[in-house]
Amino acid sequence: MLQHAAALSGRTVSEFVVASAQEAAAKVIQEHETMRLSRAEQIAFVTALLAPPKPGARLRQAAARYRARAGL
Repeated sequence: MLQHAAALSGRTVSEFVVASAQEAAAKVIQEHETMRLSRAEQIAFVTALLAPPKPGARLRQAAARYRARAGL
């Protein structure tokens, strides 16, 4: 089967196997690095970016501690 596929694609078996493995690896990486959002999720994401909620007390305290430690 591999020999036939390699011949049809004009490659050696080794070239065919390496190219197939690289394509599969690229697909797996893309699937794990790409976020797919529904329309409702897209709207919620953009809304949060454009109008983020005000920082809560704990976040303000953490930021103050960071600034104090960093000398800012």
